Amino acid sequence: MSYAAGSMRAAAVPVLLLLALASCGPPPIITGQVLSAGNENGQDEDPSLLRAADGRLHVAWYSNRNGPDEKEIFLSSSTDGETWVEPIQLTRANGHAFYPSLTQDPAGAFHLAVWRVIPVNPGTNNKIVHKTSPDGVAWDLDQETIVAGGPGDFLPCIVHDRAASRLLVFFASPVRGADGRVDLSGRTLRLYVSVNAGTGWALPQRLNGVNEDATHNTYPFVVQRADGRFLMVWTRYRAEAGSDVLAVLSEPTTETMTSTSADGIDWTEPVQVSPGGGQSIDVFPSLYPDATRSSWTALWLTAPRGSSSATTVEAALDAALPAAAERPEITGYTGKAAPLDAAGRYLGVWVAGPSDRQKIRFDVFSQ
Repeated sequence: MSYAAGSMRAAAVPVLLLLALASCGPPPIITGQVLSAGNENGQDEDPSLLRAADGRLHVAWYSNRNGPDEKEIFLSSSTDGETWVEPIQLTRANGHAFYPSLTQDPAGAFHLAVWRVIPVNPGTNNKIVHKTSPDGVAWDLDQETIVAGGPGDFLPCIVHDRAASRLLVFFASPVRGADGRVDLSGRTLRLYVSVNAGTGWALPQRLNGVNEDATHNTYPFVVQRADGRFLMVWTRYRAEAGSDVLAVLSEPTTETMTSTSADGIDWTEPVQVSPGGGQSIDVFPSLYPDATRSSWTALWLTAPRGSSSATTVEAALDAALPAAAERPEITGYTGKAAPLDAAGRYLGVWVAGPSDRQKIRFDVFSQ
């Protein structure tokens, strides 16, 4: 995850920093099977996991398998969560593509949001782009539409709103004002959404209710519940710290938050999901449902303050939030999960491996 964030210079950050916070801890134990095969000497990160309407599982990720300077999005799929087809390339454009997010609409079309990083002099332009496919297999490599044009827009999460038949892309940016327009004087990471109701992507809007001035808010992960309300988890940390995308790894403490919304703009009072108390780093949150999509579980990576290792934990998001429980099958970072079948089995995917040679890995678990 060596990203160029905002309009700032590229920053090479050790990807296993969070897994060795004491800088001299033992290497993590890597479990699971490799999903992103065929790139033994390259880097595969940023998994996005989608269970399609027909039950097929799709995973998109960033890869440099075309060469160290060719960083694009690839996708593989599986009917059983065990055997995965040969990865197909989804993007091809100037600059690099990171952090894909997948969704599907009721007509069966697939939608992909991507963080595209374009080198400029000086720094980089970071924008969000959108692509679509009628079936998740046929993708026009050269087709993409700008959702948010930068220079500091990143970490997209795309959702199809079943109730209003529209697409929403949530993202983080430190250089947009309260009106959603670019403001290069900004320094605080806040959460925004751009909406496409069928006539193109509207100007981004800042989310109401979740962007406290005293904190950075970043890494949004949003789903739509069965009742039509949106559910979001994200990472929060102090505003005095840096706004680089990977600043969450160097903070003494960060928190995992949750909130709900009827329209994707106005959100309820945030609730802290992680234990808190300023004693841990809690990052890279995601959500996954049960087989009936009637309940949702938050999944994230946590490391006690001063610890030399991190653990994937989860908490069911019901009326009374329970204590976070370990999810031992997911032994890396940016973990995602989805129901595998009606028998209560789930597929987990994550990133693990030596720096510059990470791989997407997977395993099956039960609640």
